[in-house]
Amino acid sequence: MLSTVSIIGIILYSFVFLLLLLGTIRICQFRRFIQFPSKFQLQFYILLLCFLIIRIIWIVLNDRENRVLTFGLNRFAILSFFTNFTYLIFYWAEIYHDLSSLSNHFSLSRLLKPFIFANLILYLFTIEQIIEFSIDDKNTKETDTVYTVGVLVVGGSSFFAAFGFLIYGILLFCKYKNTVSFVLQRRKALNKIATIATIFSICFLSRFIMLLYYPITHKYFAEGIYMTFSYYIPEVIPSVVQLYSMHPKIPKNFQKYGSKFSDNLMTGFEIPENLIAQKQESLMSDENSDGVTSSEKEN
Repeated sequence: MLSTVSIIGIILYSFVFLLLLLGTIRICQFRRFIQFPSKFQLQFYILLLCFLIIRIIWIVLNDRENRVLTFGLNRFAILSFFTNFTYLIFYWAEIYHDLSSLSNHFSLSRLLKPFIFANLILYLFTIEQIIEFSIDDKNTKETDTVYTVGVLVVGGSSFFAAFGFLIYGILLFCKYKNTVSFVLQRRKALNKIATIATIFSICFLSRFIMLLYYPITHKYFAEGIYMTFSYYIPEVIPSVVQLYSMHPKIPKNFQKYGSKFSDNLMTGFEIPENLIAQKQESLMSDENSDGVTSSEKEN
């Protein structure tokens, strides 16, 4: 029978899955008004879907005795989540370097092979861990060196993610502060950048601290506290925030969407320029017709 903590986890991850489904439906529903998702957005959705499926299965099976299976599921869930949000860090970095006119030196396409290679090493290391972990069933997590090394690797990768979001959040904040001329638009964008970067950094730092607690102190937190700050907060909150920021928003007035950077970072969708041009031409023609009508009335 599932514990209360496990049931809460299933509800939380199912909620994220529901948001992912609603976002996909909205994309299809308003595909006439927005461009189709970019390659990055599709990859984010697919990786997030894989992560949610693995994580929910892990929670359901976590209370059972097959520790090798649950160990493997947990590690692959963590890896898929880490891969997804590490790719998001590189996406932020590409935006920053693009604003700095350094896009030729830093782009996702140029870093794709090193990124895949680094993640491949992590996945192979995880598979090797699972094999070693399954060889001797007599060892427990407390005495298994392989398990401890795996925890340290996950903790270190979480610190890397927290550091990456913090650094590029600050860089984007400073760059965008000097880029956008409209005060209201700049204020909203800066608030969003600061909020998202802070949330992501705190969430990944939370996992880093929780995972290093036992190797350093050899003590455990209560199950509810550990699951909350090691899994639920670091995984659910960033997923919800990013899904919301990538959620396609249909503007009431296309003229308000003058910053491609704001649309890319916050919504993940650009309003097609031809629609903006059509809207502007329509407004100009309306103004001209109103002017002719008023002059005729005066005559």
